[in-house]
Amino acid sequence: MPTTAGAKPLVIAFAPGTTLRRYAPNSVKFSDARPSRFEELKVGDQVKALGTADETRSRYTAEELVAGSFRVIAGAVVSIDAAQNTFVITDLGANKPVQARVSPDSTMRRLSAEIAQMLAARNKAGNSSSDQGPKDFQSLIEKLPPLNLTDLKPGDTIILSFAAGEDASRITAITLLAGVEPLLKTPGKGGQSVNLGSWSLDLNMNVGVP
Repeated sequence: MPTTAGAKPLVIAFAPGTTLRRYAPNSVKFSDARPSRFEELKVGDQVKALGTADETRSRYTAEELVAGSFRVIAGAVVSIDAAQNTFVITDLGANKPVQARVSPDSTMRRLSAEIAQMLAARNKAGNSSSDQGPKDFQSLIEKLPPLNLTDLKPGDTIILSFAAGEDASRITAITLLAGVEPLLKTPGKGGQSVNLGSWSLDLNMNVGVP
């Protein structure tokens, strides 16, 4: 579980009759989540739960839980079809084309130069999760003006979060961030590039239990 002091382990137990759901592939809507079973949980899943924590806040008894497999990738925009709400990017990690779709539920923002530089500095120092928690980051992003698909242009570099489906070449964006060039160009502590996997919880702003 992410906290302002860094990631900490949390044991989740299921109360009798706990309701489990799993996000549908390529859907960002909780209403599309389907009934699920404990056996369908996978290592690496992200979960959100309603329930009660114990006094130590190290164990949580869930009455309702939703899980999903999410990914975060960086890509360079190749082409845009605004009429179809789709665009094509080159996945910078896999160097493969990906067709992405945005829906009314997608969150699209462009980082200001100030915010991008601040995040780049945090990554360079290796403290991306210690001095600002996910909720603070989400609040920061949500205050930025919405971005339209027509505001993107070929060559722009973006970061996308999405629910992993069977076809990795066709995705639906949960969150799209443009203006991320300073972040991706800045090596992290020890010379490592930014670890996009660590951004998953920060970027899944629309994913949750109502």
